[in-house]
Amino acid sequence: MGEAYFLRGLSYFYLARMYGDVPLILKEEDASTYMPRTAVAEIYDQAVIPSLTRAVELLPAKAAQALAPPQSKWAAKACLADAYMTMAGWPL
Repeated sequence: MGEAYFLRGLSYFYLARMYGDVPLILKEEDASTYMPRTAVAEIYDQAVIPSLTRAVELLPAKAAQALAPPQSKWAAKACLADAYMTMAGWPL
């Protein structure tokens, strides 16, 4: 679950940085063919920060195996710090 939260937070973080307002899908019933775009501030408040915070809580401090994916508590904290620094500047 921690990896899923990490990837969702990271994905929305990059989407908001690259494209600005994008559709926000947090639940299956939110998805539709013609979705309105969500403001960047709401994407950070509803998807990026909560997902990365939850990933920090769930991910282990160190990967279980040497060849395991690099998602760890520290990767989530680094991404969360990057998100906060980005929020301090453009576009918020």
